[in-house]
Amino acid sequence: MSHDEPADRRESAPDAGSDIPIRPRPLAVILAVFAILGVGIGLTGYLMIGALGGGDSQLFSGLFVLVVILFAALVGPVVAVAVTLHVDESLGDAIGPASATAAVGNFVGFLVMGLLVVLILSLRLSGGGGGGSLDVGSYVPTLVQAGFPSLLVAVAVTALTRRT
Repeated sequence: MSHDEPADRRESAPDAGSDIPIRPRPLAVILAVFAILGVGIGLTGYLMIGALGGGDSQLFSGLFVLVVILFAALVGPVVAVAVTLHVDESLGDAIGPASATAAVGNFVGFLVMGLLVVLILSLRLSGGGGGGSLDVGSYVPTLVQAGFPSLLVAVAVTALTRRT
């Protein structure tokens, strides 16, 4: 069954009981994709800071960290579209549970991705040891705000795929 078929011709998801507000399997996929991406972006930033000689310059390292975090934030809505389309058929036909799953998964997934990026970069700035020179907790309010576009995009994609 493809995404081009109307919503009324889609098969119901196996766990699509009307009393289940969140679909566990697609939620797990969404969270896993964001976590994998967070580790990938974080490790890339970690390695690039060292490769470009940023470990010697606090200014360069700080600017590069900001660029990597900004990149992760900007890629969030793009990932939300892709992962929501990927799990679309397993979300079920009902707009409420499907939208709730997409919204929660993409918002929490975005937070996980962002926190992983900041944590990994923090390890690089501390010289590879624990603790880090980034206050990871100070990024949480910003990540929460930046996560809302991913949530909105996921809900919009979910609604769109049920209207066509």
